[in-house]
Amino acid sequence: MRMVLQCGVALLIVFRAPAFSQSPKPLATQYVGCVRNGQGVDIASQRVQTPMFASKTGERAFAVVDAELIGRSCQNSPSLYVTEPHGSSQLVFRQQSETAPDGSTYDGNGVEAIRWSPSGKRLLAEISQWNYGSDSGVNAKYVLFTHGDHAAIPISPTEAVSKQFKRPCVVGTKSIGWLDDDRIEVEASPIVQEDEEGICDYALSCIQTPMRFSFDVRTGSAQPLGVAK
Repeated sequence: MRMVLQCGVALLIVFRAPAFSQSPKPLATQYVGCVRNGQGVDIASQRVQTPMFASKTGERAFAVVDAELIGRSCQNSPSLYVTEPHGSSQLVFRQQSETAPDGSTYDGNGVEAIRWSPSGKRLLAEISQWNYGSDSGVNAKYVLFTHGDHAAIPISPTEAVSKQFKRPCVVGTKSIGWLDDDRIEVEASPIVQEDEEGICDYALSCIQTPMRFSFDVRTGSAQPLGVAK
């Protein structure tokens, strides 16, 4: 899970990013819902597009998130496009609704970030996933592409970071950006839960203060970098 919050506090800041190679987070496409009326009822579909992000090689990437009203339910289907220099846009990835680990359905899907590596060799897309009508939090899905080969490769930074700890525990992660063409910086944060009396419980969390890791996209392994600033 990716929504790591201090007990009893929830804050969401959404803004539109400028078009440079590594998008700040979150993009306005992280959460896209259907159009609602004054009573909060979904009444129409809507489409939101990210800015265009250019790589050092001249390739450009952008995403379109469709929030489609189907009957009375809203479902999201993000699409990622890559444009070759002086070429047309090519669809390289489309995220459909899929089954969550708990057996529910991720019918909410958005695009949280689009990041080119420093040389333009690789492209990372970060997909946000959630269940409409649920407070179970947000999952992050990381999809990797390599220059000249637009096949989507899923990677798992959260799983790699979790393997750094010997005891069974949980940790929240978010990517910070590329360290070089092969490694992504990942920040790990405590997972804090409340007991029945509203008291914060760190018992299941792997850490109590944020830490930094590097994640190698080639090997799928993580290495600690130190305490997060």
